[in-house]
Amino acid sequence: MQKTQEQQETCEFPGLAGDPAEVDKWVSKIAKKFEARSQYLIPILQFIQAEAGFLAPDAMRAASQYLKVPASKVYGVASFYAQFYFEPRGKNTVTICRGTACHVRGSARLVDELSKHLGIDAGGTTQDMLITMETVACVGACALAPLVVINGSAHGRQTPTSLKKLADGIRGGSKPIAPKAVPVKDTETKPRPVKKVSKKKTVPKGTAKSAVKKKAVKKKAVKKKAVKKKAKRKPVKKIAKKTKTARKLRRKR
Repeated sequence: MQKTQEQQETCEFPGLAGDPAEVDKWVSKIAKKFEARSQYLIPILQFIQAEAGFLAPDAMRAASQYLKVPASKVYGVASFYAQFYFEPRGKNTVTICRGTACHVRGSARLVDELSKHLGIDAGGTTQDMLITMETVACVGACALAPLVVINGSAHGRQTPTSLKKLADGIRGGSKPIAPKAVPVKDTETKPRPVKKVSKKKTVPKGTAKSAVKKKAVKKKAVKKKAVKKKAKRKPVKKIAKKTKTARKLRRKR
């Protein structure tokens, strides 16, 4: 009996065939955490990688069967995102920055020297599963170039010798020592005292009208005083109008 096209895509996708018992185990694990909806594909892949350390073929086939999604789609999503890995990774990850500043200051030499020292290429994992070496386009810490990130901890201004020591320390069981922070002088001035903001006095209801009335009364009193002052002033002497007789007298003089 021939299988349908969907069954072939789901069960016989290249690289996903495996042990049926192992597939069933992964299906039961996934079913406990997620509903059978295609929208949960990426969270399921993240769950698988967190459990196994990478995307195991049996686990990917289980995701395909549980979600009833073609295996080609599962593989396509997993291969699209850089966060997913198809091979087992080491317990420790050494990431070498290959940005412009790091490249100018010798990051390519760091990659070559560490590859020879560990016996792996970039993206590979040592046989003892302790170290995975990878490169990244740019970390964003150009002032510390060349920069190496080990398990999320940044180590700046590395040389081939110092990087080999860090790798040997990981193999020996010791954790890589993070670089010491440069002490910063306390040049900040003393904080200025905070001025206390005076709270506005709340005026009870009904007092606003009385205040307006008082102001009006004061204005009236001021006007009355001004009128009284004008009345007290002495009358200004009026200049006598020039009459015809006065002109005649002046002519006679």
